Amino acid sequence: MSDHHVSLHLTRVRRTGLGTAVFHFLLKRLRHRRDMAHLADLPDYLLEDVGLSRSVVRKQAQVRETLR
Repeated sequence: MSDHHVSLHLTRVRRTGLGTAVFHFLLKRLRHRRDMAHLADLPDYLLEDVGLSRSVVRKQAQVRETLR
């Protein structure tokens, strides 16, 4: 994680409280997993319509999984 993301996350913790920050972080992760699963289910021609390829979707899913 870059220093930029850490500082933004810490700012949110100070402003809203730790519990709220953790909740929003988990919610964001769940949404990302849902979206990646939805993209993975789409046929190649629909991915191409939105400017994505199957390899990009796989790569993003792998990058996110390694950050866990």
